[in-house]
Amino acid sequence: QNIENDRVTFKTINNQTIIRPVVEYITAVSGSSNEERRPVVKLTIMVNGMTYPGVPFSISDRTENSYSILLGKPFLKDITSFVKL
Repeated sequence: QNIENDRVTFKTINNQTIIRPVVEYITAVSGSSNEERRPVVKLTIMVNGMTYPGVPFSISDRTENSYSILLGKPFLKDITSFVKL
């Protein structure tokens, strides 16, 4: 990732380059108690055929992690109100 003039440039898992404005910064604590300042951008995500625009994502290198992305509890609670069980 590269941050310049409040815009972050990053690559997706399929090597697509994306440039988005930074909407805020968060401090994330990893499992090893290391703090990391991460930019947050808003992206559109599709889950089970439904599109959700403006979902906040913190940007970090996840190449060494088991999962490419993590979805937060607020988003998961929001989409469960739309899911029919």
